[in-house]
Amino acid sequence: MQINTKNIENKIVEFQTGNQTKARVDGTWYKADYLGYEGAAEYVASSILKYSNIKNYVNYDLCNISYMKEGEINISMGCKSDDFMKNYPEGSEFVPLDEFFELELDIDIVEMLEDMSTEDAIKSVVGMIEGITGKEDVGAYITSILEFDTLIMNEDRHFSNIGLIKTPDGTYEYAPIFDNGASFLSDMKVDYPINKDTWGLINSVTFKPFDLNCDKQLDICHKLYGQQLNIKNMPGNLIDEDVINKVRATYGEKIANRIEYVFDHQRQLYGEYFNNKEMENHQILDNDKNIVENKNIEKEDNYEYEI
Repeated sequence: MQINTKNIENKIVEFQTGNQTKARVDGTWYKADYLGYEGAAEYVASSILKYSNIKNYVNYDLCNISYMKEGEINISMGCKSDDFMKNYPEGSEFVPLDEFFELELDIDIVEMLEDMSTEDAIKSVVGMIEGITGKEDVGAYITSILEFDTLIMNEDRHFSNIGLIKTPDGTYEYAPIFDNGASFLSDMKVDYPINKDTWGLINSVTFKPFDLNCDKQLDICHKLYGQQLNIKNMPGNLIDEDVINKVRATYGEKIANRIEYVFDHQRQLYGEYFNNKEMENHQILDNDKNIVENKNIEKEDNYEYEI
């Protein structure tokens, strides 16, 4: 893998393979769209989180990405974000939950949960993490993630994009919420073609990591750990006008309208997550070292790299 030095010189770049082309450049991660409008989904999701009591999340912005693949130039929309690891002590590492269980207990967590009921699976994961890390609010952390995933219809919350930060002294901190690109029916290539009826597609979505039914895993989490998510002071409880207009200008009317429709549909179904007076002062993991600050990143950045 070699970097195309036309636009970048003397940069340290890390490439990752998988469905989405990803590159790390000077402390910023860039992800190219692959199945549809993952970048727009990330951008809108983080714009909603800024109104929530979840303070531990990654902020995304839209960007253009051009890269060389198999000798051809590819140009794609996508998103960028600060590398959240720079908010932790040097030598810290992100440990996805699947690797965490393999590292600490030598178990395959997906295989272990296969034959468990949804409730037993949730209890087992929370209990094992609490036992190893000594943390007492793991259930609240997991619940807040699943609540937000349901609100934005993130169908791809697996044990590789929920994780912990292992610090040099061996203690664990919660990782921020990130990787929301599979939200808002963003997969136009396979599961959710843009010409299909949005309402019908909403009813076909399945979820992870404990149950295909989002309400089933949420109901159990609420019974065990209580509601966590609260979104307040969001004008009209709608996506910011500047945000959706930026999506509209970048991705077009159909995609912007679909994102608005999905969020409005979920907002009406899960109204308890908005302006809940009983949760006025309830904050989730409001810890300065876990907050990823918003950055003013210029949209014009256009990086070229070769894979």
